[in-house]
Amino acid sequence: VIPFVLYPKQEKFIEWLDGLLKRSREGEKINAFVDKPRDVGATFTFMTWCLHRFLFDDFSARVGSRKEDYVDKKGEQDTLFYKLDFNLERLPRWLLPKGFNFEEHRTRMLLKHPFSPNGVSGESANPNFGRGGRKSVTMFDEHGFWEWARSSWESAGESTNFRIAMTT
Repeated sequence: VIPFVLYPKQEKFIEWLDGLLKRSREGEKINAFVDKPRDVGATFTFMTWCLHRFLFDDFSARVGSRKEDYVDKKGEQDTLFYKLDFNLERLPRWLLPKGFNFEEHRTRMLLKHPFSPNGVSGESANPNFGRGGRKSVTMFDEHGFWEWARSSWESAGESTNFRIAMTT
């Protein structure tokens, strides 16, 4: 395992995400699209950004993919939550929130903070994706391949000011 040292384009991606989040918190509706090539770490970078925000900010995210097994399946490296877990499990204990317990605070398709409303929740594609509960950001991974792409995008619009679709 080597440290996650960002390439310049990944640094710009993080800065772009930070700027979009700031604008969404100021009340602007953000609809973003990332046309991601294979093997550049766009999803890994996004999920690492979510983990950083989860740890150090007032932040909640909903992340989804076209199938539940692509969102969270224990030990499966291609899932969204594996990317969170990979980094979370390698953090020094002192960097985790006080009282954080993996068994209690990292359950299937959910990462929750022990003493704040911060969290990252997962959901598979469905016509009512993202409906309910306010989120800082909602991310649609491989959105171009979702069966209910339009209805899921529209249904998430009332629960967040920041929607981002990422697809190859």
